[in-house]
Amino acid sequence: MDIVKLARKLKPLMPKEVGHWLSIHKTADPELRTLIERQIVHAAQARLGDYEDKILLSLPPRKVIGGELNLGTILYDKDQHPAGISLTELTNHLAVYGRSGAGKTNAVFHLLQQLTKKRVSWIFLDWKRTGRHALGLMREPVDVYTPGRSLSPLQFNPFMPPPQEAVEPKVYLNQVVDIMASAFTLGDGAKRIIQQALFECYESGNLSPSPQNVLERVQNVPDSERVKGWKVSAVRALESLDFAEMGQINTASQRDVVDSFFRGRTIIELNGLSDNVKAFLVPVICQWLFYSRLGHHEREKLRLVIVIEEAHHVLYRGERRTRETVMNTFLRQCRELGLGVIIVDQHPHLISPVASNTFATMCFNLKDPSDLNRTAGMLGLDDDEKHHLGNLPVGQAICKFQDRWRGPFLIQLPLMSIPKGWMTDDRLKAYLAGKLPRSGRMARQAPNDSHVLRVLGSVGALDGEQLRFVEDVLRYPDSTVRQRYRRLGIGGGKGDRTKAELVAAGWLEQTLVPQGQTRRLVLGLTSRAAQQLNLEGAEITPGSLPHRYWTGYYADWLSGKGYDVQCEAPIGGGRVDVLAQRNNKIIAVEVETGKSDVVRNVRGCLKAKMKTIVIVAVDENALNVVHKQLGRAGLLITGRVKVVLRDEWARSSPPSSE
Repeated sequence: MDIVKLARKLKPLMPKEVGHWLSIHKTADPELRTLIERQIVHAAQARLGDYEDKILLSLPPRKVIGGELNLGTILYDKDQHPAGISLTELTNHLAVYGRSGAGKTNAVFHLLQQLTKKRVSWIFLDWKRTGRHALGLMREPVDVYTPGRSLSPLQFNPFMPPPQEAVEPKVYLNQVVDIMASAFTLGDGAKRIIQQALFECYESGNLSPSPQNVLERVQNVPDSERVKGWKVSAVRALESLDFAEMGQINTASQRDVVDSFFRGRTIIELNGLSDNVKAFLVPVICQWLFYSRLGHHEREKLRLVIVIEEAHHVLYRGERRTRETVMNTFLRQCRELGLGVIIVDQHPHLISPVASNTFATMCFNLKDPSDLNRTAGMLGLDDDEKHHLGNLPVGQAICKFQDRWRGPFLIQLPLMSIPKGWMTDDRLKAYLAGKLPRSGRMARQAPNDSHVLRVLGSVGALDGEQLRFVEDVLRYPDSTVRQRYRRLGIGGGKGDRTKAELVAAGWLEQTLVPQGQTRRLVLGLTSRAAQQLNLEGAEITPGSLPHRYWTGYYADWLSGKGYDVQCEAPIGGGRVDVLAQRNNKIIAVEVETGKSDVVRNVRGCLKAKMKTIVIVAVDENALNVVHKQLGRAGLLITGRVKVVLRDEWARSSPPSSE
């Protein structure tokens, strides 16, 4: 590596020394210059280690790079400080690129969770039905629509114009036909036929024509040799929309639906639609959102974040048009109205140049040479740094802002605890009906319970009532007895008998956990039952019920205080029971039963640079063991390591005072 470039990599860690060396290096004689170069190399080896193989881009100062929304932790010679983006900056949009499995969706969920906590509305245009997996991360209810499927239909008519105070129907007509032509590859003749049919509907007083209404008028166009081919194309496109069951809604209801997007959190699953219909529906929804805000006086204050997955379908680079597409115009103009867009795609080279007009770019691992070249240019990487994009581990990304700090930097994103595959259609239906919790408790529900129930059902070990009871214990391990019985729709006597039968048969175990002045009954699957069911990844050991209960208790408590919480979070070479982060404050919580190596656990937290470590003892015996072992090891560090009994910490002081 060039010595001047190496010195610049070292400068963020030793600014005064490196600045002095470089100033002398410019005018030094050859002998002194050689000595300075050796000093730089020696210092780099000491501070950076194997700097030839490390990704060393830039190190933004903590005061410059922070923000309201955490993006991840900056990596340089080691883990540094958090990087963030403000809500105002998000109105200038964010682009997230990376190959499949590199961490894009995890990054989106990380941002949506924070937006939810800050009461910022968002809409996730979900191309692959992945958004439902994040429902358990959200502290507030989320509306989920499944257009094209009967599970939760989206009542939205694309041919209905927005309020006339925002846009005249004829203007909207031209835009929606233009979007349709782009999505279905229609020529000018087919466009003209659909345009005329829509105009006739509007002129007749029907401002909410369904695709079937428009289709009937197109079919009434007289056939001629010239028109026949145009009609075939127009009919094909309209029939696709009709099959998707769009258009059955009145004007007032559609406005209510769009208004609800600005009041809450919404996932629209697009996988039930054909690619053409998806590419049509997404821009139309964006246009409605744009015109809904156009009539408001408020400007440049974030009101809604729109996540567009597989963005190249609607922001395609290869389109050659005499005028700008509707989506390109939307992306340029929506900032002023408080609409922020998160563009997500696997192939940045396919994205329209208008997407380069984003405030922030976050790039995960890429492979395709065209993607590497395009993204390296957007990130401002040198030719000898471009290869880093193909070597990024999962969960790491190179970021670049267009203001505050203009150099590229490397971040590590936190891993979101998501039980993928758990939220089936049946469970989603129950969630939308209010029969599943509509906030963060699902984040720690067991993803393997369906496997357990299949095995139980196949061996015929339990009757129907017992099966339901076991499923409820697996899905809601921390519920009270009253909550469990109410959810199952059974009385106290029947519930107690079913519970006793399962405990006596060795399927469930129970324990009473003291909490304040009361005690709570906690249920869980026994270790024998887990082995018999071949429950992969189950950590069910004697005494684990109190450990699990207090882990969940403090995860919920810290989450309620505004912290981003991870259970079983990776730190260094190990894991911590609960990791909570808010702004620049990080808290590690270890729950101890007195049977684990508490000294090793605390040392692991200290090695990971945790400033606040809370050890929660599940009972008095564990408390004595923890005090004795940590005292002997000299790890009872005042102001940094705190030992508490059960809920003592939550009852005595808020985390902000720690």
